[in-house]
Parts: sequence; C-alpha cells; structure tokens
Amino acid sequence: MRATVIVDNRKNGNLQGEWGLSIYIEYRGKKLLLDTGASDLFVTNAQKLEIPLNEIDLAVLSHAHYDHANGMKAFFERNSTAKFYLRESSAENCYSKMWFLHKYIGIPKNILSEYSDRIVFAKSDLQIGDGMYLIPHKTPGLEAIGKREKMYQKKGGRWQPDDFSHEQSLVMETEKGLVIFNNCSHGGAVNIINEIAATFPGKKIHALIGGFHLYNKSSSEVRELGKRIKETGIQYVCTGHCTGERAYAVLKEELGDVLHQLQTGMVMEFSDSNSYEYTKIRENIWQIADDDGVRCTLVQGRDLAALIDTGYGKRDLRAFVEKSVHTPYIVINSHGHPDHIGGNDRFDVVYAAKEEWDVISHFEENSPCTYQLKEIHSGERISLGDIHLDVISLAGHTKGSIGLIVEEEKLLIAGDALNEGLWLFNYGSLSMRQLYAMIAETLKLDFNSYLCGHSDQEYPKAKLRSHLANIERLVTDKKTPQTLLGFETYQSTYEDENGRSEIVFTLDKVE
Repeated sequence: MRATVIVDNRKNGNLQGEWGLSIYIEYRGKKLLLDTGASDLFVTNAQKLEIPLNEIDLAVLSHAHYDHANGMKAFFERNSTAKFYLRESSAENCYSKMWFLHKYIGIPKNILSEYSDRIVFAKSDLQIGDGMYLIPHKTPGLEAIGKREKMYQKKGGRWQPDDFSHEQSLVMETEKGLVIFNNCSHGGAVNIINEIAATFPGKKIHALIGGFHLYNKSSSEVRELGKRIKETGIQYVCTGHCTGERAYAVLKEELGDVLHQLQTGMVMEFSDSNSYEYTKIRENIWQIADDDGVRCTLVQGRDLAALIDTGYGKRDLRAFVEKSVHTPYIVINSHGHPDHIGGNDRFDVVYAAKEEWDVISHFEENSPCTYQLKEIHSGERISLGDIHLDVISLAGHTKGSIGLIVEEEKLLIAGDALNEGLWLFNYGSLSMRQLYAMIAETLKLDFNSYLCGHSDQEYPKAKLRSHLANIERLVTDKKTPQTLLGFETYQSTYEDENGRSEIVFTLDKVE
C-alpha cells in the first residue's frame, strides 16, 4: 500500500499547501482518493505529482467539513466513474459557533443532489474492496467533544452539538498490520484506535494517519494524548493538518520516532518489510525514512542520482533506490556512525571523506567490509547533469563529517552535523571550539535551508545561530553526568528566536 499526500497545510517545494487534507492511495490494484482538500488545489498538486485523477477507482470523504470536501465538484468534473463514499449521516448541516453566530463549515451546498448518482452513503461497517473498510465511530458521548469544540449541526431547525456520526475511518490491511486513516480525528485519536481494535479483534494495528485537531489544545492536553497513544502500542503515527506545529512538537517529545510529520508530497509505503516512507522535498529530492527516525536523502539528476547515507541496513535500501531512480547512482556517507552506514554493504562502492574512513572502520570492526570505500573531498563538485552538489566539510560531530549543498535549490544536506540535538562525545568527534568554528563558517556559505539526519523538517539557515549562542553560554542542564552509549555526558540546552539547540558532550570536548 502506497499513500501520497496531495494536500496538507505544509507546502513542499513547488507543491502548495492549504488548511485541508487530501491523500491518494494505491492498494491492491486500486486507486483511491481520500478527501479533496479545501479547494481545487488538490487538482494542481495531483498534476505535479503525476497522479491521474481520471483513473481513480473510488473516493472516500473522511467527514463532512469543507476543508476535506470543497474539491468534490472538481473531482467529479475530472472523473466520470468513481463512486464517492460518505457516511450515511452526512448532510449539508455542519457549523461552527461563536457566541450567537453560526458559520457554515460543511460540504459544498447542493453537492449531494447534483451528484446523487455518484455518492454512496455508508451504513455501519462497510467493506469497499479487498482489505479496505469504512468504520464509523462507536464511542458513545462524542457530542460532548462537539460542544467543547463549538461545532454544531442544524437538524430539524434546531442546533445540536456535533456527534461526528459523519466521520469515518478508512482501514487497510497490510503485512505490517492495520493502517487507519482518519483525516481530522474529531472523535479522538485514542478513541479511534480503540474502535478499530474492537472492530478487528486479534488484528495488530500498525499505523494511524491524519490530523488530530489539536491546534487549539493546551500543551498539557496534548501531552496526555501522546502518553495515551503510546500506551496503545501503535508503531507508526503520522499527523499534520489540524494538529498544528506547537502540538506536533509536544507529541514528538512523548512519541519520539513513532511520530512523523504529514506534509504535501509525502509518500508512505506499507507494502512489506522492505518498504520505506519517503517525502518529496523538491522536484528531484526525496528524504527517505529509515528505522528510529534516521533520514537518508536521494537526489535525482538528469544523468546521475546520489544517495546520501544508507541508514541502519535492516531493510534492502538498494532495491528501493534502484526501483526509484532512472539513471546510474552513487552512494555517499555524510559520516561514519552506524545508523548512517549500516546499509553500505548492500552497495558496491561508497564515497566518504578520507578523514572519516577510520570512523567507519571503527564501527564496522566486527563486520567484514564487502564494498569499496572511495574518497570524496571537501570543495569537490558532483554533477548529476542538471543538478550540482558542492561537497563541504562539516567536521565536528565527527572529524570527517561532510555536507552537500544542492546549488540549484540552495539546500544543504547535512547528515548529523547540524542536528537540533548535537552529539559531541562519540568516537571521532571534535572539540566544542572546532564545532563552533565549523558552524560559523557554514553560515557564510550560499544556502537558504538544510536537512538533518534525524528530522523530517527543513530548517532555515538562521537556526544555526542558536547553536552558536548555546556554545557561547554553555550551561549544563544537570550538574551530574548522564550515561549515554557508555559515555558520561552533559547537556546544554538553549532556545531563542532562531530555534532550539541541544548539545550533548563530554567534558574533554570543552577546552
């Protein structure tokens, strides 16, 4: 199963975003559209993503709100055959309330009558295809959530708190377990997980994907939800849209690498044990998610492609890359830590800075090297045809760390050298003074933003200044060391208008 985010709040390169959500899903030979966003933008983005809307086999509306349904007419105009599944209680009657004012937030007016021959109203649990199900809410008392959220339905001339009976989960069976899509989760993310668990007893739930409607919740409420989601044992959570960036950051603290950020252009695969989730960063740049939050990057040029880092190596990254690229490719290590070189042995040749070779050897000492290691130099330019990569030194996290600036995009691919949480204690790491000098020099280079090896976010260049400020003040959070990977480490945390910086170090790195 492969899911592509056509529209989310977060834009991505030439793919625009809006307050809304639309996801394209390929599953067991069928093409499915889940929601149409808040406008016709999903049409524009689908064209850029080469998604054939006219070939969609069936469509689903997650719930009867405008930011998921306003593109329905545009879809019907471009697809003449697909049935569109709505929950049977869906109607043109959803409003938000502020004092005595009611604002319409429902599906397009008259859409149900104009396209009545295309719309199917789902009743109770409904199987819509091989391994595909629509499941309504089964948790009692959801009207209390509607009242709290100031969401109402007009029924028989009277205002009633929304009970979200028009909201449904799309559930897909995969080899990894059940994958749940619920694009706003108004009924509550934990409620939804529990509802699906009760509907499919004995089946493992692998993933929950969608917005969580947390943008207006307090940090304590969000944190509590994160704890409860973690208790369910779910392995993959991907959220965005109405969750909000502040709430996402709090959830990240609770869920760690289980949590992923939705954004326009993101692709998730749940086909088999060798599948990868990946996000389209630019027209020809993808960030590949490996285990435990590690990120590899794939850049596709006209004549050559480049893979930066190989992750843990637990899955067949080579098979994935060769399925994805349409040219020969090269493999480059940003640095020599195990979570970035673990897949090296699946490739024939890997490039790394000469200064990093002994770091790679150090972490591979118990594994015979089955690939050829070749040198790459700081200052070197790699031509992929129409795309050019400039190799720069990012020595600090390790002595031979490198980054690659994609000249045409002014984007720096930085590995772990510029992570929000910087480690300066493991084998091959340099001093705090050398780290400071590297960051200061990097700020002088010509790029606008950068990617890191343990984040799904693209950071503005100015964020690096928070690291410099942290080093300048260097106040440890605790007076006693914490044991990390066998090292006695200290941590200094700093946050300013440029962003957050965490530096974990051993005392010998402070001169």
